[in-house]
Amino acid sequence: DADINGQAAELVRQWQAGLVESIQETAGDKRKRARIMSLGLNVITVALMLVVFASTAGLTGGEIAIAGGSAVMGQKLLETIFGEDTVRRMARQAREDLDTRIHALLAGERARYDAVTARLTGGTTAARLREAVETAERDVRKQTGA
Repeated sequence: DADINGQAAELVRQWQAGLVESIQETAGDKRKRARIMSLGLNVITVALMLVVFASTAGLTGGEIAIAGGSAVMGQKLLETIFGEDTVRRMARQAREDLDTRIHALLAGERARYDAVTARLTGGTTAARLREAVETAERDVRKQTGA
């Protein structure tokens, strides 16, 4: 699709909005909410995003060195607010949500290509062509006595 970049950007925005919603729902009691508000919801959301990407090898090369430390700090920050098990659960859910969204976007793209390439696969297979060549060669040998 010509607008795949726009669709991907919208996908990320929706995923981030889902993270914010998840953080707000998980905050629960007033004490946790106060901690989140004092740090800023965006800071907590970015920390969760770093944990998700660091735990899925979404970072490569120099990004690991830079973000690796940030991810550890982000994880510790989140664990201070929510607890270790809750952070693991939140990161897993965020990763699964992102995976689901990406798969849906790419499935739409794949369907576009499948529609175009489907007619290309309806021809003679390589195995049938080899078989025809072998048959023709046998017939020629019989006729020429070779």
